[in-house]
Amino acid sequence: MKKAFTVSLLLLSAAMLLASDFGLTLDGSTSLPYTPGTQPDWDTQSYKIRTSLWANHAPSRDVSYEFQSSYTYSDSRPFFLELDKVQYTGKFNLPGEESAVLNLKAGRIPFADFSGKVFAHKGDGINLNLSYSGISFSAFAAYTGLLQVPSNSILLTESDTDDSLVDEDLLFTPLANPRIILGLTETVAGIGGGHNLAVSLLYQQDLRKPEDTLRNTMDTFYTGIGMSGPFLGAANVLYNAFGYGNTGWYGYNRIFAYMTGGSLNLLMPKLLSSRLSVEALYSSGDKDHFSFYEGNSVSYSTAFVPITASPAGMVFSAQQTNLAYLSGTFSLKPFSATDWTSLKNTLLQVKGVSFVRSTPGPISSGGVRVDTFGLYLGSEVDLNILIRLVSDFGFSLSGGVFIPSDNMEVVDIQTKASAAFSLSI
Repeated sequence: MKKAFTVSLLLLSAAMLLASDFGLTLDGSTSLPYTPGTQPDWDTQSYKIRTSLWANHAPSRDVSYEFQSSYTYSDSRPFFLELDKVQYTGKFNLPGEESAVLNLKAGRIPFADFSGKVFAHKGDGINLNLSYSGISFSAFAAYTGLLQVPSNSILLTESDTDDSLVDEDLLFTPLANPRIILGLTETVAGIGGGHNLAVSLLYQQDLRKPEDTLRNTMDTFYTGIGMSGPFLGAANVLYNAFGYGNTGWYGYNRIFAYMTGGSLNLLMPKLLSSRLSVEALYSSGDKDHFSFYEGNSVSYSTAFVPITASPAGMVFSAQQTNLAYLSGTFSLKPFSATDWTSLKNTLLQVKGVSFVRSTPGPISSGGVRVDTFGLYLGSEVDLNILIRLVSDFGFSLSGGVFIPSDNMEVVDIQTKASAAFSLSI
């Protein structure tokens, strides 16, 4: 493994010499959970500082190369070196009666489904997109087995959670569990006044054998459909709606589940570039689960299992399994109408969200009382301030308050504050 990273870093060094552009970025963040009425527990504070070296090279208008490697120091791991991105991008005009364009990306790159609610993660693979007469087809294949464990956030089974607990303070950690994720999407644009239709298929397979893990493995399949565009023909009101069916196996248990959701956005550019949005999501659960991972005890599982989590709250960060929420967000740029260039892009955002369980079964974050069948979990209010003083430097301040219901084991109000910065050189 060390040899592989040595080769990768040599490639990065060579890229730096040949690069059209290169630089250094420094990112840092810290957060502290807090229970009102108590003394702050500084042992629970988390922090992370990452230094990234990047290089870009574009030998032509249609071809480019991007490289990035980072060193991370955090409260949980003082030494961690990762190759973040090695990306080739190519654009090809295909012959035909009408213009057809093929876009290709390959290497260590980010991947996502059309909504980002089921899968959004980096991996090693290829992404193809063919656009032709308002219709586009995209396909990708991603492999996660060459990522280091701290770079992997795909946790689907008990085996995944066990392997994610790497205690060694090593520059290079063990590799993540090997998975392949395949995706296929067709998008039709400009339907009936600017509406877009997306239909997708996703497949995720754990490449390990059950006898190698001593636990169950999980393979999942998803079919999704989404619509987006202007709401009732209004140019400043946009909607987005989607739904997914989920099937597959963990061990010998079958999965039949679903998730649906959507959002409505009101754009008010003349009112300090403000936006008001409402979002709702419902993911199915299973009341017969005795634990969140692999816990089904009766018949097949009806709990929706996304490949990656997409939490809706800052304090209450449960993934979208056996969960439903309704949120409202208002954002504006308070200095957008002034001549203060350094503050024009300052963004102020307030968000409120309420959570319920779909069934009395468990949720990913735990903390639900086992002696209750109540579904309401609590509500949260978050405040975010993002400031970019210059193009190369910005920072953010965030705070959240979660008010649990009586169905939670801890009913005290929970808060969390965080700060982050980004500097490019």
